[in-house]
Amino acid sequence: HTNIFAHDPLAQAEYAKSFSHAITFARTADALLSSVDVVGLCTAWPEYKTLDYSGKRVIDGRYVL
Repeated sequence: HTNIFAHDPLAQAEYAKSFSHAITFARTADALLSSVDVVGLCTAWPEYKTLDYSGKRVIDGRYVL
C-alpha cells in the first residue's frame, strides 16, 4: 500500500496508539471520497448509504449499499 485514507471519527485517536501503519484520516466522508479511487466499507453506519460513490470502486464488506 502506498496511500491509505480513512474516515472513522470514533477510532481515529485510538488508531495511532495501536498501529504503526500510516493512514491519513479525512475529516468527513465526503472529503475522503474526493481523495480515493477505491472504497472499502467496513462499517454499516447509515450515513454511508447516502454518499455519492460515482466513479469509485466499492468493496462493501458490510452490505451497506
